[in-house]
Amino acid sequence: MFYNNLILFGDPASNSIIAKALEKLPLKWTADELVVDGKTYPTAGHVPAMILPSPLAKARYIVFNSGHTFHDADFKATNRMLYPRLGDWAVLSVDSGEKDPADAKVVTAGLFDEDWRWPDLKQ
Repeated sequence: MFYNNLILFGDPASNSIIAKALEKLPLKWTADELVVDGKTYPTAGHVPAMILPSPLAKARYIVFNSGHTFHDADFKATNRMLYPRLGDWAVLSVDSGEKDPADAKVVTAGLFDEDWRWPDLKQ
C-alpha cells in the first residue's frame, strides 16, 4: 500500500501512518513519552525529526516532522547558511515560547550507524 518515500508530520495520535510505522521502528512514541536512542523525553514539548528506512515499503524511506533545519535569520542572510543541520535523527523542543513558534530548539541529534541503528555512544 505504501510504495513511496513518505514525509509525515504530526504524532501517532494525529497520523495513522506514523502509528502503523512505529510498530517496526527503533523508537517509542506514546501519548506521554518519546524514547529516542535510549533517552526519554516528554511528548509535551518534544518531537522527533528523522529519516529511517521505511518499514512499510522495501527500499523506501520514512521521514518524521522534517522541514527546513535553518531559522528565519539564516534564511534572510545569504544562501551559504541554508544547509541541513540535524543529521539522520533529532529530538526537537517545540515548546520554546519564542515569538516564532516554528523556531524549535535541537535537544539532541545524530547519525545512525551503517545498519540504521542508534550509534553506540560511549561517554
